[in-house]
Amino acid sequence: MAGADDAAERLPAELARLYAAAGSPPQAALVQRCGARLGRQVSLSTVNPWLRGHNLPALSSWPVLRVLVEVLQQMAAERGTAFDRRTEGSWSALLRSAHDQLAAGKRGGRPRKKPPRAPDSSGNPRIPHSLPADVVDFTGRDAEVRELLGLLEPDTPTDVVLVAAGMAGAGKTALAVHVAHRVHREGRFPGGVLFVDLHGFSPDAPLDAADTAAILLRALGCRTVPSSATERAAALHSLLAGRPPVLIVLDNAASAQQLTGLTPHPPHRLLVTSRITLSALPSARRVPLDSLSAQESTTLLDRALRRADADDERVTKEPDAARRIAELCGFLPLALRITAAQLRDDLHHLLADQADALTHVHDRLGLLSYDDVDAEGRPLAVRAAFDLSFARLLDAHRRAFRLLGALPGPDIGQETAAVALDRGAHDTYRLLADLARRHLLRRRPDGRWDMHDLLRLYAGEQATREEYDAALDRMLHHYRRRVPAACRRLSRDTGRSKDRREAVEWLDAEHGSVAEAVVAAGERTRRREAVQLAADMATFWEFRRHSREWIAAAEAALRAARHLGASDLCAASSNLGNAYRVNHQPDEALPHLERAALLAPNEAARGKVLHNLGLVHFQLGRYGDAASQHQTDLDICRSRGDALGAAQALAALGDAQRMLDQHADAAATLQTALSLLDAHPRPAEGMGTGAFTDTRLRAHMNLGLTLMRWNASDYGRCGIWHLCHALRIALERDNREAQLKALTNLAALYLTICPDCHAPSAIDCATRALTLSEHGADPVVAAGAQLILSQADMALGNEAAGCHPTADTADTAAQQRPLHASVLEGDYEELERTTFYGFRYAVWS
Repeated sequence: MAGADDAAERLPAELARLYAAAGSPPQAALVQRCGARLGRQVSLSTVNPWLRGHNLPALSSWPVLRVLVEVLQQMAAERGTAFDRRTEGSWSALLRSAHDQLAAGKRGGRPRKKPPRAPDSSGNPRIPHSLPADVVDFTGRDAEVRELLGLLEPDTPTDVVLVAAGMAGAGKTALAVHVAHRVHREGRFPGGVLFVDLHGFSPDAPLDAADTAAILLRALGCRTVPSSATERAAALHSLLAGRPPVLIVLDNAASAQQLTGLTPHPPHRLLVTSRITLSALPSARRVPLDSLSAQESTTLLDRALRRADADDERVTKEPDAARRIAELCGFLPLALRITAAQLRDDLHHLLADQADALTHVHDRLGLLSYDDVDAEGRPLAVRAAFDLSFARLLDAHRRAFRLLGALPGPDIGQETAAVALDRGAHDTYRLLADLARRHLLRRRPDGRWDMHDLLRLYAGEQATREEYDAALDRMLHHYRRRVPAACRRLSRDTGRSKDRREAVEWLDAEHGSVAEAVVAAGERTRRREAVQLAADMATFWEFRRHSREWIAAAEAALRAARHLGASDLCAASSNLGNAYRVNHQPDEALPHLERAALLAPNEAARGKVLHNLGLVHFQLGRYGDAASQHQTDLDICRSRGDALGAAQALAALGDAQRMLDQHADAAATLQTALSLLDAHPRPAEGMGTGAFTDTRLRAHMNLGLTLMRWNASDYGRCGIWHLCHALRIALERDNREAQLKALTNLAALYLTICPDCHAPSAIDCATRALTLSEHGADPVVAAGAQLILSQADMALGNEAAGCHPTADTADTAAQQRPLHASVLEGDYEELERTTFYGFRYAVWS
């Protein structure tokens, strides 16, 4: 160290030590951070010569020097580095003394020599270490950290190049820096740990491979840097060849071209971060980064708040609000840190209020911004981060990104995407794959494509109204063609046919997007398309019991229908009423169906509305009103010669009569329904055969329940036969809801006949029903299955209850297989042994 009186020597030396203690941060980021604190731009060309010891700061530059020292001392403190903290006054005095020396002629305009390289604790020249400060509250990424630590073992033969790739704001830099600090502290890379920001996605010009090689060469002590890129790469490899293992971290790469010639040889390692997959590096090991988990997100929020105030317990006190904030931030680290910075500004601001603001604000991306930069000098704004990715896209990719984000639906299939984008299948796949490679789109395991919530908001902002409307029209036209065809195939008899299976798979995949397309159509004044598409999908929504989506789409269709004629309003009201009915909301369903009955354009339409109105009255416990509606529907169908409609009315009428304790009438009504279905020739395949089969299923189900309620001891076995017929049809139709009901009713009937004899069968049926209920089936029926299972368990463990079969009857029962078990195994011999529907025939024992 220079003498105490040589201030011109001491000032640059002190700055060099402080810069090293701060981790030698990238100077571009450093000047941006200083500028943000100073309130005006700071020039890199001004600060760089100070830090390199080439120039002394001018007296007029004291405000900049003061902020620079303040920022470096803060960064050094964050890293936990030991350094001699000097007061602001001592730095000011040192600067004045240096200039006094210059004025007295003791010094020239520059220091006599460069400041000595800061030694390490042993007195040896310092090992190069240019990492930014570690993230103090680094949270989550346990799996990724473990994977990278396992790969960053210089003595183990493994991949030399590691790529941490993910979307903007996913925390790639934080992960890379955190892992690099870990391996540095563990001494795995005694040759040094170097960090370079490639500015691939940055307002600054990206570094090319030659510039990066020059930076690395200087960091490794090379005094003379070759001029050509090839010579620099060769010099870098030569210099590395004589050193212990070195870890190079190249942050924010935009292409594999930026890494040309920089890949080191073992035992050195190269860790790269990028927003693209860098698939052009075939030998690289990729570590993908997605959003954080919900728990990791709330933990990050908590740690970020407590870093400013250890007593900040808002996350602990408002866990639900914290979870809402995490969801609205898309579990994205950048968005969470921005929100934490906003919350740190006001310690009294409730998390619930912040969550409400993010929920209701028109511009959520605008709210997710903070007037400052991060440690790397990047703006703390989600939209600004996305801007940098969007700016790097070609025009075709920009258009695809805009439309895919703006179009309705949580995800999209390639077929629908091709229609919406108005491109061929191959071009569409390339566009989707390219966007996924840039982490602007995600391909799911089921082959569909989706987008991060915040990216979707951003993409939607970019789309013009004209191009969006045109794409939406193409999507609606596609759905109006595909949905009715798929639902017709759904109505075919067997659930095992290839065509029907493909239709169900397509509808399973598209139903969420169709529901949102209905809403979007109504909002864009495509009103008739909204009404028709919602009506087209009703068959499937009822089949799968997707009540939430059905109700949302039907409500949107009704809003649209209010601007159309009576016929459309009738269809939309009927559709919404049915959606509420299927969701066990009869009070909400009733007024819509009553309106539809008044608006029905003809008797056929009125009869269908009355049928559903009767089912709603049934749910409300108004069995007499239900029977009346079904009788009127039956009369209309008979007058029109509608055999299928008559059978449907009879099946529902018999169920209402059962609940009125009119058991003989109910049984006769339901037998009439079955006989009518047998007598009437079914239409050709694909023309409604499913409706006949489904009506038969309901008639068998209701007749089985009627026999159980009437006299289980005499007619229970026949009731089981009917319920097993219903189960068989439900299995063939792949109707999970009907399977759940048939199994639950079978369990109840087994217990009603004899708990001692049939408790095992009841338990089997109820257990199977509950397994089905786990897939989103009717919760009311599932609750009944749970109750029956409990009763069967009690019966099985209560030896004193019920009858006690003799040894002979017990042996006989043990040798017999329950009829439902045969049906579940596809053995229908017992069912087909008789065609009698009469309740007087006990066909099962």
